[in-house]
Amino acid sequence: MLGRLGAGFAADPLGWHGALVAVAGVALVCALFTVATLPRTTTDGHRAPARKGRGGGVRVGFGLVAPFAVGALAMGAFVALYNAAGFRLAAPPIALSPAAASLVFLSYAMGTASSAAAGRLATRLGRTPALVAALVVTVAGSALTAHPSLPVIALGFAVLTAGFFAAHAIANAWVTADAPPPARGRAAGVYTLCYYLGSGAGGTAGAVVYGHAGWTWLVVMTSAWLLLAALAVLVTRRKHLAS
Repeated sequence: MLGRLGAGFAADPLGWHGALVAVAGVALVCALFTVATLPRTTTDGHRAPARKGRGGGVRVGFGLVAPFAVGALAMGAFVALYNAAGFRLAAPPIALSPAAASLVFLSYAMGTASSAAAGRLATRLGRTPALVAALVVTVAGSALTAHPSLPVIALGFAVLTAGFFAAHAIANAWVTADAPPPARGRAAGVYTLCYYLGSGAGGTAGAVVYGHAGWTWLVVMTSAWLLLAALAVLVTRRKHLAS
């Protein structure tokens, strides 16, 4: 959120080249701080020994395919929409300045609240209904962004952001809960891999669709991804009940 906001506000005085340099500089400072502060040894001054035993591999059963699909498809949709959001808001008829258009990224804060509420929602409704509901909310928010009114667009981004982060929280917890205990770390790593592969592929595909067909078709495409993720969750649930 801060990176996108910073780029938007830096673009007016520095141009887009300068904005990218500024964001890259902040990222570099954060990376150096991380390297400087990460612990390098155990408390006794020695390297921690490698753990031995079983569980070196991850057996990805059918039950983990659904959360992996949610991670890839939902993140792809989320990034595709936000990557094009600034261009949509800066273009006519809305025609906001880059700094004003970047304020849409404040909607990321909705993810803090929805992620915290996702666990309670899953406890009350069950994991599958809660995850499907979160994905449907994301679709509903995406549809609102196709409206020409700026307040409705802003509401749409807030709704889709809340839905996405709730879905991400539930899917991530699903992986941790269902993976064998010795393999949970690697299962979480596979989820993260799917999450960022979806980000790269979805963001690229979204840019192409938005550039050639416009915002409405971008919403159609990303909504299809989100509904496909919901279908994967429902199919997994059905297979689980049948087994």
